[in-house]
Amino acid sequence: MISYKFPEERNYALHYADKLKDSRATQLLESGDIRSEEDAEYLSEFFWRMVDSSIEDEENGLESIHTEPNEFWNEKLLYTISGHLERIGFSGVWEKVSDSK
Repeated sequence: MISYKFPEERNYALHYADKLKDSRATQLLESGDIRSEEDAEYLSEFFWRMVDSSIEDEENGLESIHTEPNEFWNEKLLYTISGHLERIGFSGVWEKVSDSK
């Protein structure tokens, strides 16, 4: 299970999964159950798509769904997701996807 330090992290990620119409990301985020390398890669790719979308939102003048700016929640989720993938043995997947961005 993904251990979020703040409940807002999960809400923020689910907001972008919904905005991006990504039902698989929603399922992975809600269950927190990353079972395979494919799941780890998908979640990693979603994270970076979420970041891109949040930057686009800021450039278009849209406010963050929380009082803190999007960058704050992106950074929290970076540590949460990368840390979780590392703990369950998929740090290489995270690194591979992140290096390609």
